[in-house]
Amino acid sequence: STPIARCSPHRDEYDFVLLPSPFDTAKDAPMNSSMPFVLEAHKLGIATWALKPMFKEAFLMFRSPTTASSKMRGLGGNGQDAETKWKDRRMDKMATRALLLISPDMYTAWNARKRLIEEAHLR
Repeated sequence: STPIARCSPHRDEYDFVLLPSPFDTAKDAPMNSSMPFVLEAHKLGIATWALKPMFKEAFLMFRSPTTASSKMRGLGGNGQDAETKWKDRRMDKMATRALLLISPDMYTAWNARKRLIEEAHLR
């Protein structure tokens, strides 16, 4: 499957939408209600039930001792090869994008993205 970020590179808007949860046991809940994203006419909708698990996963990825931002905070090891550093930066980009999409006032994620821009890993 194609990641939602690559499906429509021209996304120009997003919002949170109220969709039935896959955990909803009501008889009138529609089938296939577990899709957390809706993409229509370059607009991205994120199901409200998916926000908490999405934020938690992105935060854990961001705080992981294997990511570049954690290493800069002294939480991870040193002496990595170029490929590992590239993967770390890529993970930082994905994690901070998700964190800021859900919580735009998270200054730690903004600072990590600023560092990625200063190091020319992000435009």
